[in-house]
Amino acid sequence: KHRRDAGVQYCYVPPVPDHFKGVYVAGRNSFLVQGDEAQYLNWEEYGCRLHFQQGTISPSDTCEVVAQALVGGNFQFPDGTELISAVFAISCARNLQKPVKVEIQHCVTLQNTQQFKYLSFVQTPLNQ
Repeated sequence: KHRRDAGVQYCYVPPVPDHFKGVYVAGRNSFLVQGDEAQYLNWEEYGCRLHFQQGTISPSDTCEVVAQALVGGNFQFPDGTELISAVFAISCARNLQKPVKVEIQHCVTLQNTQQFKYLSFVQTPLNQ
């Protein structure tokens, strides 16, 4: 396969860091990203896709990206919130020079477009 079409390039299970204590980590995966071209990484098992533009990391670098699917724990959400996908913790060993597009498959059926206003996404650093 061409590198940009590859799914999991190798499997590595990193140790559970302290900030994940008390959180159920359903899955962990590690991917290698090379900065000289665009890449699409598909973690099909948990419905997560990552799109790295060319130049997201330095063209001469290779970066390890670790994605973890979190499905239970001491999450704090606003009242009335229902979790419809895993919570993903995604980290990269290098500074990113361009945004990474993250696609998450949800386990919900919307009956009409008016229901879209009830969907929301939250982004936060792991140290919070």
